[in-house]
Amino acid sequence: MSWVKIGMSMGGLLLLVLFSGYSNSGLSATNGKGYQLQQHQGRYFRVAVPNGWQIRENASAVEVGAPDGKTGYSFVLLMGGFGRMTPQAFLNMQLQNGPYQNPRVLKLTVLPNQPGPMGIPWQVIEADLRFGYQGTQVDAHAVCAVIQGAGQYSAVLRAYQAPTGNWKSVRGLLAAVDESLRITNPYQVAGVDKIQLPKGTSHDEIYGSYNQGYNQRQAQSADRLSKQQHEATMGYERMKDPNTGRFYDMPMSRYDPSVGGYRNPNDPTQLLVPAAPGE
Repeated sequence: MSWVKIGMSMGGLLLLVLFSGYSNSGLSATNGKGYQLQQHQGRYFRVAVPNGWQIRENASAVEVGAPDGKTGYSFVLLMGGFGRMTPQAFLNMQLQNGPYQNPRVLKLTVLPNQPGPMGIPWQVIEADLRFGYQGTQVDAHAVCAVIQGAGQYSAVLRAYQAPTGNWKSVRGLLAAVDESLRITNPYQVAGVDKIQLPKGTSHDEIYGSYNQGYNQRQAQSADRLSKQQHEATMGYERMKDPNTGRFYDMPMSRYDPSVGGYRNPNDPTQLLVPAAPGE
């Protein structure tokens, strides 16, 4: 199934097309409703699914599919779309651009607004749908939310579907998959780490070689400072990926006492190591 056409332009934003594979080694667990689900950790998301189901993800979407190819779950996150948008319009856009025949809305419920960032609320709808998919009549349930402000919007769509004949028997299972989804890499999800911040004229361009010499003298003095004192003042610790050598300035609030260290933002199963003084 596919609730988002990967690579499709939506509101001026192109979803990323590079998929990352989920780890095959997950934790088997029974959720509170008695469903046996296997937990899988990807690069951006964590989700629990029945054994044998296929999972794909990119920075903006997760797609889970059962072996029949018609039963599954999708999560879509769009940030920074241009223009005005409503939850129903965003849902209709997905239906119109997807591989669906004669989509119908069986029931549409406008839910109360939910709290969003900076006091701007999420507008939310819930819909029961029916359409043709790969020659089969399919039922689906979708929740769509949009937050609007300053000429831009962000949207979330979480939906699951199954052939109409199986819908009642698997709907609870699909809802359990939906409830298990977690964003585990908020620093890169939806491509937020690719945003280029505006810059002014560099200080070096204005003050030239004198400024460069001053910076060198300051850097030499700064090297004599205690690394621990600097980090405590700034509220972060300088950490390093032992495999790639990449450095991270980890806020002290990110320390995980359950593992005794900082988790790698790109691989939450791996712990970072302290950087050497001066690195």
